[in-house]
Amino acid sequence: MGKLTLTPSGTGGSVNMGQTVELSVSVTSEGSVGIQRVWGIISSPETAYNRDAQGFATTSSVILNMTGTTQYKDFKYRGDYVAVFMAKDKNGNVTVSAPVVYSLSIGKDIALDPIPSQSVYYDGDQCKITIPSESPGKNRYVRLTIPGVSSMLVFTALNTPSVFDGTSLPAWKGGEVVLNMKVTSDFPRATIGSN
Repeated sequence: MGKLTLTPSGTGGSVNMGQTVELSVSVTSEGSVGIQRVWGIISSPETAYNRDAQGFATTSSVILNMTGTTQYKDFKYRGDYVAVFMAKDKNGNVTVSAPVVYSLSIGKDIALDPIPSQSVYYDGDQCKITIPSESPGKNRYVRLTIPGVSSMLVFTALNTPSVFDGTSLPAWKGGEVVLNMKVTSDFPRATIGSN
């Protein structure tokens, strides 16, 4: 029986928006374990921030096939990008490297998407929509688009939409729950998907 040891080549650190970093990992084995596959995973600030009601990421991490040196350059959102490397031996055991953290201090803010309590609603279900926790010192604005309604609705508190007048945008004053009501046959219907 043996074991694998993974040593990432970089130490991480500060990066700039759009910068390219070289990623590689050295894998050594003790004994005759044999290396079956080596890959890396990069979790971005977007992955860390966008979670569903159960806490699972709604944005995928980047998976890199590590057959040699690989490049990563998708640094766009402000925050930490965490790279870990993994190797699987011929017995199916997976070894994980220590994380390598790249920090982007000047970049885009993450779009904070609302979080529905479930992916599909039926008549009689409780529709609960939450928003991510607020950032200290920043105003939040919550809008809603309803199928078949051309006006943009803006929420200021729980279950209180108002039509946007095109001039002043009222800030959100509520907590983390935007909408909490029972679905009835009067609810507008639509299929919502990702672009």
